[in-house]
Amino acid sequence: MYYLTIKEHFDAAHFLRNYQGKCANMHGHRWVCHVTVKGNEVDECGMVIDFGEIKALVRGIIIPLDHHTLNEIKPFTIVNPTAELIAKYIYNQIKQELITVDSVTVWESPESSCEYREV
Repeated sequence: MYYLTIKEHFDAAHFLRNYQGKCANMHGHRWVCHVTVKGNEVDECGMVIDFGEIKALVRGIIIPLDHHTLNEIKPFTIVNPTAELIAKYIYNQIKQELITVDSVTVWESPESSCEYREV
């Protein structure tokens, strides 16, 4: 099995509703996303998928989030824009286009991340 990973980022603000702590206040992050896709075979060029294709797909998902308040973007108008739910959101958006997605890891800081994958 081959695993290919790309890295993208976006800058966005958020706050956590019904949370007791400093993250209840609006603040921003440079969200870094690692997206991993998988495949058993390579094509005639020796690739599972072109990195550029993965990057273009991920950029299309994160551009609407970039430089916005996540709480104002569906589904985060209802659920908290936590690292967990952002990772799952990006994963589900990718899966609609690219069935071979393995995992999405979202870093909200250099020290803190969440990885989402389906079992």
